[in-house]
Amino acid sequence: MAERKSGENSRKPAVTGKPAASTRTTSAAKPAVTLEQLKREISVRAHQIYEERRAAGRAGDDLTDWLAAEAEVKKRYKLK
Repeated sequence: MAERKSGENSRKPAVTGKPAASTRTTSAAKPAVTLEQLKREISVRAHQIYEERRAAGRAGDDLTDWLAAEAEVKKRYKLK
């Protein structure tokens, strides 16, 4: 029978049948906002951007307003 060296394999994790708790956030984590809420916030912000742009007399279009709003809202929720 081989002798074990001190400290070698002296600590093995206990097997409990339960998965180990992870400190990392997984993609299965509950989102902070639903898709419907996200769309609504983008829509509201896009309209605000439109009104601000129009009041300032700047040129632009609805797509540009939407994309700017989408970027702002996604940044707020730390989404890509």
